[in-house]
Amino acid sequence: MRSLRLLKNYLHDLEGLGISFVAMQEGIDTYQGGTGRLLLNILASFAEFERERIGERVRDTRGKLIETGRWPAGRVIYGYRWNTESHRFEVVEKEAEAVRLIFGLYVDHNIGMVQIAERLNQEGYRTRPGRTGKDKEVRPRFWHVGPVNRILRERRYTGYDDHLNYPRIVAGSVFLSAQRKLA
Repeated sequence: MRSLRLLKNYLHDLEGLGISFVAMQEGIDTYQGGTGRLLLNILASFAEFERERIGERVRDTRGKLIETGRWPAGRVIYGYRWNTESHRFEVVEKEAEAVRLIFGLYVDHNIGMVQIAERLNQEGYRTRPGRTGKDKEVRPRFWHVGPVNRILRERRYTGYDDHLNYPRIVAGSVFLSAQRKLA
């Protein structure tokens, strides 16, 4: 548990049920009185502090990677590529066409995800190749419901992200219409 508030809420709920918290190896026993609670609060406070420090280090490292032109977070979502020289995302136009088609078919034409995947495959669109070992041939994959669903739920296609700027592929109003239909 890395949140003091959540721990205290859980302990309060357990006490209401007549249940005590005991951790034998740490010597913590909330039934015996104040000493066990004090020790538990101290340990939970240190855990919360460490969680915050880890978050700070991750944010700092991510910022430094972006400054040096390296993408800090795994695979870039379909429709974009990371430009190491400009330190920005760029639209991959062939993939962006598929993204726009997915939203258009789903929102404007009321076509389901299975039919959208079939249409993308018929029109020659492919998902990105899977990751394989060095000696294996990498082939683009065919569309199915999973990738279509993920694209319809991905807010970054509107250009909105909490940390990085993505070029807009889909209008915000179209994305919101898709979210209402998905709900």
